[in-house]
Parts: sequence; C-alpha cells; structure tokens
Amino acid sequence: MLRKRPWLRRLGLFALGLLLVYPLLCWQLAKSYLSPLVGDAGPVPKGLRAVDLPLKSGTQPTWTNVEPGEAPARGVTFVFAHGYGGDRGHWRELGAEMAHRGYGVVIPTLPGHRDVRDRTTGFGLKEAQRLKEVVDAIGQPKVVLVGVSMGGAACWLATEAGAKVDAVVTESAFANFEEAMNRWFSRKAPGAPVYLRPVVWFASSMSGLDPSQVVPVRAAEKWRGRPALVIQAGDDDLIDRSHAERLAAAADCPTWIVPGARHAQVAGVAMPEFAGRLEGVARMVGR
Repeated sequence: MLRKRPWLRRLGLFALGLLLVYPLLCWQLAKSYLSPLVGDAGPVPKGLRAVDLPLKSGTQPTWTNVEPGEAPARGVTFVFAHGYGGDRGHWRELGAEMAHRGYGVVIPTLPGHRDVRDRTTGFGLKEAQRLKEVVDAIGQPKVVLVGVSMGGAACWLATEAGAKVDAVVTESAFANFEEAMNRWFSRKAPGAPVYLRPVVWFASSMSGLDPSQVVPVRAAEKWRGRPALVIQAGDDDLIDRSHAERLAAAADCPTWIVPGARHAQVAGVAMPEFAGRLEGVARMVGR
C-alpha cells in the first residue's frame, strides 16, 4: 500500500483554502473600493458657506457662495468635483480664490465620500449624474465644470448626460476607466490586472453599474470645439499623460502640463496660475 505524501496533502489543503478565501478577498476589496475611507473635509473656505443644496434626489452637502438663479458678480459659476478618495477640501484654496475674484463657486460632496444618503461611488457614472443634478439645482446662466481625477472624468460624462454647462476643465482625468484601472492594478503587483479582475466584477454587481461604459474620451469627442481645458500633472504616477493627450485631441482643446506636480496636486503646486487659467476659460464663456 502506498503511503500518502504529507507535503502533497498539505499542498492540496492550501489550494482548497486559497480557492475559498480568494473570492471573499475580492469581494471585500470591491466593497472597500465602493466605500473609500475619507477624512473630514475641514472648515468651510473663506467666502463660501455650507448648505444642503436641494436636488431632485434629495439634499446635497455643498460649499457655495451662490443663490439658485442669482448670477454672481462676474457672471460665471464654477462647479468643482473632487476625485476618488478625496473630499471638498481639495478645492478649498482655489475655491476661495475664485470666490474672492467675484465668481460663483459650488463644491459638492460626491457619492461614497461622506455622503450620508449615498455611501457608494459609481466609477464616475453616478458622480456625473450628481453633477448634472447640481447644475440643474443652482440655475446659473454660465457654468464651468472643474474636476480632478475621477471627478474630472465625471465632468466629461456629465456633459454626455445632458448637464447644461458652458465649459469643462479637468485635471489628471482618465480617458477610459478600464485602462486606468489596469494601470493602477499593475502598480500593485505583476499580473494584478488579471487576478484582481473579479474585484471589478464584484464592484459592478454591487453598484449595478458597468465600468466598461466609463469612457470619458467619447464624451470629449461629443464636446469637440466647445470651451475646454485639459490639465495634466507633469509627474503623475497614476494617470499617464496619454490620457490627457487623448482627451484634449478629442475635445480639440488646449492642454496645460504642470511640471513637478504629482497626481491631483496641481491645485496645490500651482494655485495662482490655476486660478488664472480658470479666469481665461470664464472669459471665453462670458462673451
């Protein structure tokens, strides 16, 4: 009678355990992705106030200096969208500066980011719908969407969803979600885009959204010829420059590359010039 090899038995048990644990791990990672840990946004920026903006789907925690239907002194309102894992505080200094210059400023909390009525993110799709609702609610005659990273992607997608805006400015936005996701996975470990793919499947199932439909470059193509600006951090280690190049080419708009800035850092590295660039866009739409 042949004796069983202990190491083979242990290997079999390990493989079985891995098969049982792997789906649970992917499910937990998906759950964590949809509900990222987000810190407190901090104090309200100077010149703005905290309001619960009434939307069709409910109230939205927002920092703003505008009243619905009442145009600001300079006639143009900027709606700022933060990125994944971020918060309204990302735009604190730039928002305060634009308010100081006489522009309208609206900085909402996005789904899944300390939003008590919607605790999960939406790959940019849900965020785009929320931005459209915000634009509808503020009732401003001239609106510029400004977004960073996933918030930037959501800005492009919001135009495709019918948001009534006059210009789009995005920083380090991805042109295609799946490409950006694969790059992010690749930075974690070799082969991660393959063996972590179930994370995306679980997240899609939990959210009821299809990430393959998150293609901001298609929305940029439809926006082509209208006022826009694509900004790219020069040292972005998450969203490479090719995404900015494709978005700018699709929208037929200029790009601004900021040397020394890493992902989502342009507002901190070059705030005065950022504000100046936004004023340039405002002059275009205010004509």
